[in-house]
Amino acid sequence: MNQAHVSDKAPLRIHIGRYVGVFEKTDTGYSAYVPALPGLAVAGATLEDTIGEMRSGIPAHLEAIARDKNERPWLYPEQR
Repeated sequence: MNQAHVSDKAPLRIHIGRYVGVFEKTDTGYSAYVPALPGLAVAGATLEDTIGEMRSGIPAHLEAIARDKNERPWLYPEQR
């Protein structure tokens, strides 16, 4: 696991596969999102928990996008 320190002010950017997650310290732990994947956000009590949530969240989010494109193609005009 990454032994990185997250400042209260500056977010930490960590590569998760080919994506970059932005991790921020919160009052109750950590939260994170991937700018390249709108709608994906996770949280955890520790940085390690949050990284783990992101590692499982990315594939699940990509599967949901693929499923959504098949079920509602009108929302994705670039695919036509």
